[in-house]
Amino acid sequence: MKFIVMILTAIIAFFSWIISPFVPERTEFVVDGKYVGFSSPNKLMDNFLLLTEAEDVDGIYTVFSPKAKKESENLKEKIPELIQFFNENMTSWETDGGYGESSSVGGPVVFQDYPQYLLYTDSTTYSCKMDITKIDTGNSDNEGFYSILIFPDGMHKYCSGFGDGKSGIYNLFTQTAKDNSQNLQKEIPDFINFINDKVSSWEFNTYLTEKGTISGENVIKRELVFLIHTDDETYRCNIRDVIEDRENGKNSGIYSIAIYPEDMYFEYNTLGYYEPGIFRKSLTIKPSDDDVDGGSTITLTTSREAAVTCDKSYVKLSRKDPCTWESRHRGRHPFEHDQLWDGYGICIFSSRNWTFTVL
Repeated sequence: MKFIVMILTAIIAFFSWIISPFVPERTEFVVDGKYVGFSSPNKLMDNFLLLTEAEDVDGIYTVFSPKAKKESENLKEKIPELIQFFNENMTSWETDGGYGESSSVGGPVVFQDYPQYLLYTDSTTYSCKMDITKIDTGNSDNEGFYSILIFPDGMHKYCSGFGDGKSGIYNLFTQTAKDNSQNLQKEIPDFINFINDKVSSWEFNTYLTEKGTISGENVIKRELVFLIHTDDETYRCNIRDVIEDRENGKNSGIYSIAIYPEDMYFEYNTLGYYEPGIFRKSLTIKPSDDDVDGGSTITLTTSREAAVTCDKSYVKLSRKDPCTWESRHRGRHPFEHDQLWDGYGICIFSSRNWTFTVL
């Protein structure tokens, strides 16, 4: 019986080999409105590159699942940038493992693929991670690409969570950071938006390691320093993490991420050293109040050229230079804060009932 099965298998394989050269090979990811994809990671990338070479924005958008389209507000707008990377920057590629998952016990049948690739450019090697649901009999809106994540090779620990959304990045942080940072989860969406929407390029700068303590535990800490570039200026990005916690392991992971203008190193180089979380300083303002002829002159100095407005129309501001604004008043109006930072483009601080905004 086994011999007959072997013979039949050989015959089928033989005829498949003869016939296959005459059958056109499928290149479409979606057939009759349903995502079908490719089982081989090589074929998947080969056919995906056919879409990028044709600069087929609509075709690439089609491979994404309805769920991905719903959850990403500007998915289609990001595709031309992806096409440009593959067509103009990438010189070659190869598969780099990946894995698949399936489940069906007591519920819908779900097949998921996570292919990974190495993408080579003239200057850097990138990792490419894809998150694909091939089949979901319980919810067809999940079928298709969910995310394509491209990041510098060697930074998988810090970048892999982006494709998993807010929870993926949150899970990269140490338990100590989660327990002691009040706004960590609130800062993550803005951090993702800044990295995705503002950063045009980056470069590694330096790193250092040191022995220290966190929550009374002896650990080995590391600080990685990168320069990240936007269209307007260059920032330093300090990623502080714990690479060894021999006592209980709960402190291993990222402790803090701090981003600030490169030319403000002396003001912010310890940002995130003593406190865990995500910090970003991109536009700062320093107020001063001077007595002038029985009244006062409020001077506002910004870290870079910016527009300054006040929520009270009777407060008149005059610009002395690109980074200095003045407003003259009767009486004294001391500031409640020496300095406050803008977060993500807006800086608000108060002098009694006045609020100045820097854009």
